[in-house]
This record gives sequence, C-alpha cells and structure tokens, in this order.
Amino acid sequence: MTRPILTHRGFAGRRLAAIRRAVDGIGANEVAVYLDEVEIHLNPKIGPDWMNRGKQKEVMTPGQNIKRYVCGALNVRTECIDYVAGERKNGLLFIQTLKRLLETYPHATNGQRPAVAERSQ
Repeated sequence: MTRPILTHRGFAGRRLAAIRRAVDGIGANEVAVYLDEVEIHLNPKIGPDWMNRGKQKEVMTPGQNIKRYVCGALNVRTECIDYVAGERKNGLLFIQTLKRLLETYPHATNGQRPAVAERSQ
C-alpha cells in the first residue's frame, strides 16, 4: 500500500512551483532572499493565569505599549538572516533592508546594480 503524499493543488501549488523554479535558476553571482517584516509588542498582553485558591498573583501594570518593527531577509542558499529594526513600519524600513542586503552581498548582480532610492530627512 502506498503512503499518501501531501501536495499543494491549484493556484497555491502553481505559485510555489514557480518560486522553486526561479530559485533553482539563479546564477552563482545572484542571491535569492525571502523578505518579511514583523511588528513586535514590547509590552506583553496579560491574560488568564492559574493560581492557588485564596492566593493572588502580583501583576506588573502595563504602561504604554511600545512597538518595534523588524524587516528581515532569509538567504535561500545559506539560510543566513539579515535584518534591520525600526520604530516605524514604512518604506524607509524597507529601503534600509535593501541597503543592508547591498552591503551584505556586494558581489551579487544580474548584470546591473539594483537601484535604491534615497529618502531625504
């Protein structure tokens, strides 16, 4: 009896196959990365907690919820992560990530150096 194989069907499967083909087809002087950003809440949420009957836990009162944003890139070949952090999730965070990638991979090129727009302060 053959074991069932989990496969992606439909649009998602075609998209994943296209990504795999693109990654497999990159040259030695090219770099492929998966890029994503995340919002980090530095003030954790308080939820229900277990305690003994008749006892009450002391809980630190949360102040202002401070957030930080991280944009990171995972190198497909080496599985190394490069990231930048910022106080806002905007285009500047993305541009800083691109600059970090240009610093990390100066040898990577597909015939032309990618352009990174400068933003005036």
